[in-house]
Amino acid sequence: MPCAFCGIISPLEDAHIKDEQILLIEGLSKAAARQGNIIPLCRVHHREYFDYPRVGGSGEKKEFQFEPRLIIDFVNRNLILYDSRYDRNDNDSLFNSIQTVPIHKHTIFSFKEDYAIWKNQRMNPRLNFYLLKKGLLRQLTHKD
Repeated sequence: MPCAFCGIISPLEDAHIKDEQILLIEGLSKAAARQGNIIPLCRVHHREYFDYPRVGGSGEKKEFQFEPRLIIDFVNRNLILYDSRYDRNDNDSLFNSIQTVPIHKHTIFSFKEDYAIWKNQRMNPRLNFYLLKKGLLRQLTHKD
């Protein structure tokens, strides 16, 4: 199975959309915590974008340990990646730092929309601003 974002075949990692530890605390079994909660990603897209570490995020609030730079746009059926290397902190460069790929371009996976919302609510602030400008923020995060 290839990486959902770039299509590379290996090595792949099962990236949890909603943190597995949070689901276990909520009472789900390990098997149930995987249902609709795994997206296959290569190591780079998993660790450097989907689970990008939040500065100061490894403390007691485990659910806020990550600041995703790769999110699931379940409205338009895309994966959206923010690459800070191309962002000079202005609107033009922000739009140039965004890449989108159709959700099932490289592989088929299923996910629960509420898990995607949970992940999207923790996204990088610049990606958040991009979605605000595109009019998608409320739909993808259920935030006002």
